[in-house]
Amino acid sequence: MKRLLFPALILALALLLSGCAGPQNSRSLKDTYDAIRQAEVLPEMVAVPEDMVRDFYGIDPAWYEEAVFQVASDSLLADEVVLIRAREEADADRILMMLKERLSAKAEEAKTYSPQQYAIINRGQILAEGRELALLVTPRVDVLLDICKGK
Repeated sequence: MKRLLFPALILALALLLSGCAGPQNSRSLKDTYDAIRQAEVLPEMVAVPEDMVRDFYGIDPAWYEEAVFQVASDSLLADEVVLIRAREEADADRILMMLKERLSAKAEEAKTYSPQQYAIINRGQILAEGRELALLVTPRVDVLLDICKGK
């Protein structure tokens, strides 16, 4: 019995540890955002206060375990970075819908006041891989994509 229990315990431990070492958990979202800031392609940004996330994005903070919400401090600029690690796959699906709605509403609003910002928003990207999601809006979205994808 002991001979069977030890290998089973080792296998279970190995499987548990391998899940923690996957690419999605390799760095915190704050670290990812710090790398984005260091690329110096964003204007001055401000954090969206957590108590405003639900109103601003329609995203319930209970749906995610870690998140970064940053918008341009100049309200005339479209730049925005949202990085989210959802708690569950179902939460990720709900968050993805909300990010799509946010990008669409942002574009609709800019269409009437700023063709230049509207063009930037239309090049914005939404990424979704497992429980990790991102909304990236900036003229140099290609740089942000490379950072988020770990290139």
